[in-house]
Amino acid sequence: MAHQGAGYAENMIAFAAALGRLDEAFMVAEGLYMNRGFAIGPSRFSTVQRAFTRFEQRRTRTLFYPSGRAMQRDPRFAALMEEIGLARYWRDAGVTPDYQRA
Repeated sequence: MAHQGAGYAENMIAFAAALGRLDEAFMVAEGLYMNRGFAIGPSRFSTVQRAFTRFEQRRTRTLFYPSGRAMQRDPRFAALMEEIGLARYWRDAGVTPDYQRA
């Protein structure tokens, strides 16, 4: 289902991370945030809902849910944060992200 929409992909990342399936979580994250490898459709969940998420506006909050803690401890997470621009934002703002404080 993650191929069909961004909402499904966000859920897949959260569930895969919670289950310790980090390779799958990062594979879908690369598709969702970098449009690389794993293809994600433009709808959130269903075209019937008529809710879409433009590629430039993909949501990142699910990466920071408690289910994502294993993903946050993986070295690939820092690279993902760099590539999507959040690491630069935190540096420019002079803040340490919450996940690094815990």
